[in-house]
Amino acid sequence: MKRIIILLTAVIFSFATQAKMVVNYRQTPATSQHLKKNGTPDKRYKSNKSTTTPASTGPLTKSGKPDMRYKANNPNAGNKKKQK
Repeated sequence: MKRIIILLTAVIFSFATQAKMVVNYRQTPATSQHLKKNGTPDKRYKSNKSTTTPASTGPLTKSGKPDMRYKANNPNAGNKKKQK
């Protein structure tokens, strides 16, 4: 009798755990943006990188930053410092 109760308990427990194992597949958004788990755009993809240009139109350094030696990028460039 003890064996039957143990067997029935094991069978009921196995069915109960299998019912909980339903896989819930997450739906992907219909947009073309690649998102991280927290919902922000993933910057590893080209479509999510912002393509902003610098505010100045003058020459740039090798890194792409405005070269502050030129007047187009720096209004104080070329002016001599006032001596005290």
